[in-house]
Amino acid sequence: ELVALQNLLNDVITKDIVATLTLKDIPDDLYAAFRSRAKVHGRSLHQEIIEALKGLAFPQSFNAESFLDGARKLRARQGFETSLDEVLAAVEESR
Repeated sequence: ELVALQNLLNDVITKDIVATLTLKDIPDDLYAAFRSRAKVHGRSLHQEIIEALKGLAFPQSFNAESFLDGARKLRARQGFETSLDEVLAAVEESR
C-alpha cells in the first residue's frame, strides 16, 4: 500500500510541474503592446503572453461562420447596424 501511495504521489507531483521561461531584452514597444492587450482582455501580462504563446503553438482553424456570428454579436452590442452594401461601398472607396 505504501508503494502504491508513493507512486500516486509521484504521478501527481510530476504532472503539476510546469516550465519557466525568462525573456530578456524585450523591446519597449512589444512590451507596451502586450500590456495594452492584457488590459483590453482583462488579464495579467503573464496570462496575456501565455495566451499568445498558446495561439502560436496550437493555432485554431478558421471558422467563417463562427467569426461572422461573433461580429454580429459585437455589432449588436455596439448599438449600430451596417448593411453589406455599406461595407462593400466603404471597401471600394478605400481602394
